[in-house]
Amino acid sequence: MANDTSRFELGTAKVVDSKPLQTSDSKWIGLKNIEWIDETGKERLWEWRVFYFDCIFSYRKRSGVESENIPDAVAVFSVLSRPSLPDATVLVLQYRPPVGKIVVELPAGLVDSNETSEQTALRELYEETGYGKGPDGGKAVVEKVTRILANDPGMSSANMSLVKIKITLDSDKAPEPQPEREHILVQVVPLVDLHETLLEYSEKDGYMVDARLMHLSIGISG
Repeated sequence: MANDTSRFELGTAKVVDSKPLQTSDSKWIGLKNIEWIDETGKERLWEWRVFYFDCIFSYRKRSGVESENIPDAVAVFSVLSRPSLPDATVLVLQYRPPVGKIVVELPAGLVDSNETSEQTALRELYEETGYGKGPDGGKAVVEKVTRILANDPGMSSANMSLVKIKITLDSDKAPEPQPEREHILVQVVPLVDLHETLLEYSEKDGYMVDARLMHLSIGISG
């Protein structure tokens, strides 16, 4: 299934310029130097990228919860159950300027103010794909939430939790897409075909597969 792309044509986005950005001019990220001591006692320096998320800081400040208990973001691994079709998962495809390609990935998003990981996952799943909040969107139930996971620990402080959601539909009908402000293509892929589908995308010009999704597919494929 893919959502209505009459509003846009996936693949027409492009990067038109790229230039250095000073931390003082940055809204979302900055650069820092870490001074650390390795296992031999040697002093070292490490450049890293730090993320500035006002929504996260607001949640932590108002809730009094320690920062290590709240992820920056969540990704959603869904298992879609339909009456006459095999179990599947829901993917999203969207253009990502940093790599200049359409990236195949799991639905995901930042944890908003006063949200739990579960609430964020259900919200993002519905907003990006239309699944959940039935009837045609089906019943979405959170089955598992991981502890906080490192996103790219060699480069940044960003972290996330993976949320597994079971979606149960009473029919094979696909829900209406929700992302009016996002240029997202939604694709439902049978779990048995997930790895092969991602391999096909990885060989397709202008496309790239999210590493974590590929890792997941290898585990599923055995």
